[in-house]
Amino acid sequence: KASDDCYFTLRATSLRPLQEFLGIPVTLTGTARLQGSFFERERQLWVNAEVPQIAYGDQRAKALSLSLDNRADTSSLRLAGSATLLADDGTPYLASIGATLKHDRMNSTISWASSEADAFEGTLNAATTFSTDARGKLRTDVAGQPASVILNRTTWNLAPFAISAAAGRVDVNDFRFYSADQHFSVDGVASASASDTLRVSLDDANMEYLLSLITLPSVLQFGGKLSGEAIATSLLSERRAVAADISIAGLTFCHGPLGDATTHVTMDDGRLAFRVAATDEAVSADVTTRVNGTVYLPADSLDLVIDADGTDITFLSTMLSGVLSDVSGNAYGRLRIGGPFRHL
Repeated sequence: KASDDCYFTLRATSLRPLQEFLGIPVTLTGTARLQGSFFERERQLWVNAEVPQIAYGDQRAKALSLSLDNRADTSSLRLAGSATLLADDGTPYLASIGATLKHDRMNSTISWASSEADAFEGTLNAATTFSTDARGKLRTDVAGQPASVILNRTTWNLAPFAISAAAGRVDVNDFRFYSADQHFSVDGVASASASDTLRVSLDDANMEYLLSLITLPSVLQFGGKLSGEAIATSLLSERRAVAADISIAGLTFCHGPLGDATTHVTMDDGRLAFRVAATDEAVSADVTTRVNGTVYLPADSLDLVIDADGTDITFLSTMLSGVLSDVSGNAYGRLRIGGPFRHL
């Protein structure tokens, strides 16, 4: 029998076909290289990819490398990857991933760090087990290890947790992420059934940080401390429902104070609708600000009405930064801010 051993090396200077034929917004800078080898008799595999710089939409990365290797132990497969991720302002963040898959178990590690010491760094470890249930369907169990990480110069702690995924069902057991007096937790079951619930609890959670995890335009800067509980049902169906009443202590918009607020969260035509109501009378009896409106995600749109009676208009400095600077004073009347995020 002829040997199927092989070596290969591929080089690419453009990923234009992915854009033109598949609509994938990826752009390559420099020459990417893919090389590897396979030895049939020894059952040894090695694959290594190196990319100098790549962009996916607005996300950019450089010095990207990824490898698969089982030459040291053919009963296992090792994955290793690293990259330098670039923020919008060019700030580099180093990220790496490592995993070892052997039989039905995978141990994985994810690490990250910023170029600025003690600003953004951490390491997460998890063990994943693959099995089949009584119906022969794949079941995946993830056991997360405790960890301490630094996000925006704040130390956060991750408690041990367990997540199980099987056909049509995801169980989350005691996922808790906390820092000092801020707490975020998830517990329950996500499925197509209305009788299964997933609970998300917030206690003095920093709103500005949570919103930084999603893509909001720079002119939309909300702040405050969130507390409350959200309950989601039928998440793995088209009838998914979410209900929450969240209090916001010290709501700010573009760094301008709007008072304490409440927000009622529901599902509206497949979108998460955050209906906000706030009143600020803290400055004096003669100054009142009332806010009512709705923020839609993932539709990425906003409809916010601010009724001002002596309201400090500092927040306009951020919204109009491309036109005006050092905006100050007090406003009287009604201001409505609405439309898709990309047009604000």
